[in-house]
Parts: sequence; structure tokens; C-alpha cells
Amino acid sequence: MSRTARAVTGSVLAGVLLLVAMVAGVLAGTTGGGVDRFLGEVMAEDLSGSAQAEVLDVDDEFDPTWPTVDVRFTTDDGEVVVTYVDWEWSDEVPEVGDTVEVAYDPLDPEWAFAADDPYVDGAAGGTPSSPADSVVARAAGLVALGALGAVVLVAVLTVVAVATAPARTVAAPPAGPFPVAADPYRPVGPRPAPGPRDRDWASPS
Repeated sequence: MSRTARAVTGSVLAGVLLLVAMVAGVLAGTTGGGVDRFLGEVMAEDLSGSAQAEVLDVDDEFDPTWPTVDVRFTTDDGEVVVTYVDWEWSDEVPEVGDTVEVAYDPLDPEWAFAADDPYVDGAAGGTPSSPADSVVARAAGLVALGALGAVVLVAVLTVVAVATAPARTVAAPPAGPFPVAADPYRPVGPRPAPGPRDRDWASPS
């Protein structure tokens, strides 16, 4: 297989896998609480930390169905943390200056959720608010991550295959004199001596 054929094959395969990853990622982000929740379930984070947080800002202009709330709180270790929490689980969004309770990971306090978010109970071993959506989101997320990994692998293998493909060679022309086609109008054999008529028409010297 030539270098061009290998490059085209690898590009097409990588494109298909990338499309699969994008579709699965969108599916994971629209079911079961989104990509953040899926990643949280995979990493099995600990949300045992709890604190009262001050609402600094509410961002719902870009996507009103998925608002985020910027909060500031102090951990049990005395660390002041400024982060955000998703608020898509409730129609009642807090206002700037309000105080809300958050649950956070003691090892990574910026990974936080509102304490009333049903996902917090699911992460703590309870029952998720929507089991069917959670299963779909988990499966779609796994497919997305697997497809992205396959894209990277295909890209590496394509580069290696193109680099190791045999170079294209052009056949050299045959050595030696080339055969000349016979001229059908050329007399064969020695030319005869001029006759009398030829001498009569010959130009005087």
C-alpha cells in the first residue's frame, strides 16, 4: 500500500472515531447530569466536606438551562476557596450575596456541588435522582473516552505507517541503442549504379 493510500485510510478512520467521540460526548453531557457528573462518578470523588458558601456571581446568560453559581467558602483546614457549582438541578437559582451550603472534596476543594444537589447523595452511595439517565451518561462517556483514545492511537499508527511505506520507484529506460523501425519506402540492399538514362539527365560537370 502506498504512502498516500495509508494516509487516506488513517485519516478516514480517525475522522469516524472523532465523530463517534463527539456524538457520545454530547449524549453524556445532556443526560445524567452532564460530563462533570460522569467524570465525578468515574473518579469516585469524596464529597464529605461541607461548608457555608457566599454567592459571588450567577452565570446563566450563555445557557439558561445550565446556570453556574460562583461561590466562596472556607474549608475545615482554613483554606479560602473560590469556585463554581452547577445549578441545573433546580429552577430556584440563588442571588448574589446569598449563602448556600456546598459539599466539596477535601483533597480538591474546588470540586464542589450544592449540598441540595441530588448528585451529592448519589456520589455518597445513595440512589441517583435519575438512574436511567445516569447509566446512559456513564455508557456514553465511556464510549467518548474510548473513541478519543482510539483517535490518538490511529493517528500514531498512521504516522508510523506513512513513514515506513516503501518509496515509489520509476522504472529506468532500457540500456543500449533503441531499435529503429524499418522505413517501408527505403530500398533494401545496395543502390544500383546509374544507367544510361540517369547519365542523360545528369547535370553537366
